[in-house]
Amino acid sequence: MKASVARLKKKAWVLFSKYIRRKYADFEGYASCVTCGTRKKLEELHAGHFVQGRGNAVLFDERGVFPQCYVCNVRKHGSLLEYLDFMNRHYGEEAESVIADLRKLGKQSKQFTIQELENLVTKFGKVNDN
Repeated sequence: MKASVARLKKKAWVLFSKYIRRKYADFEGYASCVTCGTRKKLEELHAGHFVQGRGNAVLFDERGVFPQCYVCNVRKHGSLLEYLDFMNRHYGEEAESVIADLRKLGKQSKQFTIQELENLVTKFGKVNDN
């Protein structure tokens, strides 16, 4: 059963990551890193989390996942100060509330069920087909 959950989680992540990158792309298939502004092809970008942690409740939370380049997401460990600036600009007056909620969720462990993951695969599979 764990293998099924792990496999579905990986599939859901691949589809979610693609969805995030496409959501912020232009008609030419390019998007900008939210922390440094570098414009790259979607395939060269990551779906970077504002609140770190792949095993917690923020993994598939769209409010805190945006396109990031490899350098910002991996080498600079998320470029968190720049990401905070982006979140404040992006959410405006709602930023404090959204950030507090994401940080709270980031401390929670989330055990996904097969059904939850199948629903995510279906949801993000459909939006990626459009």
